[in-house]
Amino acid sequence: MARVNPIGVFGSSSLVVGFLVLLSMLAIFYFVENESEKSEEWVTHTRQVQTAIVGFLSTMQDLETGQRGFLLTGQGGYLAPFRTAVQNDNSALENLRTLTADNPRQQLRISNLSPLIDEKVDELETTIDLYQSEGLEAALELVTTNVGKEIMDQIRMIVQELAAEEETLLIDRETQSSQLRTYSVVAFTIALFLLIGISLIIFLRLRHFVAYREQTEKSLLVAKEEAETANNAKSEFLSSMSHELRTPLNAIIGFGQILNDPGISYSEIQREGVGPILESGHHLLDLINDVLELAKIESGNLEISIEAVSIDALISPAMGMAKALGKQYGIKVEASEPETLTDGVLADLTRARQ
Repeated sequence: MARVNPIGVFGSSSLVVGFLVLLSMLAIFYFVENESEKSEEWVTHTRQVQTAIVGFLSTMQDLETGQRGFLLTGQGGYLAPFRTAVQNDNSALENLRTLTADNPRQQLRISNLSPLIDEKVDELETTIDLYQSEGLEAALELVTTNVGKEIMDQIRMIVQELAAEEETLLIDRETQSSQLRTYSVVAFTIALFLLIGISLIIFLRLRHFVAYREQTEKSLLVAKEEAETANNAKSEFLSSMSHELRTPLNAIIGFGQILNDPGISYSEIQREGVGPILESGHHLLDLINDVLELAKIESGNLEISIEAVSIDALISPAMGMAKALGKQYGIKVEASEPETLTDGVLADLTRARQ
């Protein structure tokens, strides 16, 4: 029967490689997500710069609108928006300078733009002062020199360069952000499929391992049952053989006891031969009983019977057999009982003799 190696089931190199790839994809996903967030922030920043550029240009238009309204109507109400536009213009320029601090080209354009704005504001304020001091014709004479128009054309050109730079940056950053989002989705999808695949492999191999365990347990159970059956058969055989041997042996011992009858006359040699026959028969019977007891032990049927027995009852049978055997080899066997030994003990006499 084929055996499945559980270590091979869980130690597969494919799982290790799969986990490594999964960790790599998760790391890539985490990195791309961070870069995508940064890219989105730059896109938002670029749109803020574009909004600031539009706001700045609107402020410049408010300057011209206020100046022209005053020149055309002579109403001082147009000067208040003009003064407000002058203040807002400086704030808008500084806001642009702060927002484009990361772009040296934009910083250079803003530096070139700053003196032009001052010139334009001076030109507009000069026309207003001329109107107030010398009249409309003097103010219009300055306007017709086109000095203000040339300054404004330069301002618009620089503002257009600012806007074009930010538009290019916006396109590049939006493209990069879109690509990063795509990479993020791809990395997440691959990681998800890897996770599902690894989970499926682990599930299948766990099921395979569970089947292996069940198969192994069944095999062990069958082996146990076979061993118990064999052991029971052996015990039954030993029990049967013990009984079969005891039957002829009982006949031998019985005839030995008849021959050992004191009323029967034998020669001394014959009388001495009867004793070993009985002793050997009893010894063999004890061995057979031991075999039978072994069969009971293995089958779990051994019973212990505790009762009060004398020391002499424990020692005498063993000494009788030992003396008979020792006599055959010229060995004298004796036993002595210590005085401290009690007259009786609790024991199973048969088991103790065995």
